[in-house]
Amino acid sequence: WKDESDNTITQIAKGSTGDLTLTATWNVKSSNIELCENCNDAHYNTFKDNYNNEIVNVTYNRQFTAERWSTMCLPFSIELPEMITQKMYGRVYEFKYATGNANVGSGVNLYFSNAKKIEAGKCYIVNADAKLAEKTSFVFSNVKIDVSKDLGEALNSKEAYDRLSNANGYKTKGDIELVGMLRNGTLKGSDTGNTYMGLKSNKIYYPNISQGSTIWAYRGIFRSSSELNIEKMRIIVDGEDRGELIIDADGELLNASGDAPSRKFIRDGVLYIEREGVIYDAQGKRVED
Repeated sequence: WKDESDNTITQIAKGSTGDLTLTATWNVKSSNIELCENCNDAHYNTFKDNYNNEIVNVTYNRQFTAERWSTMCLPFSIELPEMITQKMYGRVYEFKYATGNANVGSGVNLYFSNAKKIEAGKCYIVNADAKLAEKTSFVFSNVKIDVSKDLGEALNSKEAYDRLSNANGYKTKGDIELVGMLRNGTLKGSDTGNTYMGLKSNKIYYPNISQGSTIWAYRGIFRSSSELNIEKMRIIVDGEDRGELIIDADGELLNASGDAPSRKFIRDGVLYIEREGVIYDAQGKRVED
């Protein structure tokens, strides 16, 4: 039998002169591996090179804010009992699919279900309660590091999007996917066929088109190949409407005079504003439709 608590495997062999007990012991490579929510790539590369496919103890330093949405991606898998111990069960959700047609103004619904385990490299969203928000670090014992699903290196490439779609064998309804990343990524929103968004508090924010936007390690992004009406996006968990997400301008969207109604949308990874039939980019420059 295998004893996870003291890292041993014991086998009893039957013989004519009595039983022989054989015990094999393996060592956890390190008991002081730390993940931090704003780790830089140098930290990630050292971690990846030294510990991939190893059984280690990990301290995940992060504090969630109560009743706010966050994304989370871990380089190891944990099962339901550990999620309960860490006060994560019932607050961690996995993305299922999206519906909606921005072209007819119905907006986009993002459907999730309550996660019963966490898979390495897969992104989840977290809505912390007070108990979960009290924690500043999470200690996971004897987990196997798996960085094979790391997608944080080339997220801005059309090729990366195509590889992901081909690997899945299909595109989800609405052509939206929630992609986990284990290293930092700079999202420029400039490549055809890709739209990048991340969750920040109760808001969806988009990359600063002119400067780029850094998504920290062990997080995730929403990515889409279709036009999104980003003013109408809702989270639905197991059939329950959890409310509409607010779009974070993170600064002024459009320097243009007038109070005419406007519509914000993302197409091919770029944010646009439509006002009185005229389309502008996020910096207020008029563009052709």
